[in-house]
Amino acid sequence: MDVTVGADFEVTLPDQPGAGFRWVAEAVPAGVELAAEDASSGGGSGRVGEALPRTFVFRALEPGTFRLSFRLVRPWESDSTAPAQTHELEVVAVGATP
Repeated sequence: MDVTVGADFEVTLPDQPGAGFRWVAEAVPAGVELAAEDASSGGGSGRVGEALPRTFVFRALEPGTFRLSFRLVRPWESDSTAPAQTHELEVVAVGATP
């Protein structure tokens, strides 16, 4: 994913709230900041077990290539419990916003 330094960019992943799973961002690398996180409680059909989007808003603070990592976990379980899924994304930050 290519982004501009200083501009916000989003990563949206499907939580599984009915099963207790939610996506969490691993330690965010230096040069990138997590600006916001939002779990959508609306917009779904209301079906049991339906996935609902969780949106992470990041901002690149400097040019470079960064790897963002996410884990799908049940927050109450131990950190040593393996995640149900993982997701990685390479971000290339270039230039700067005017």
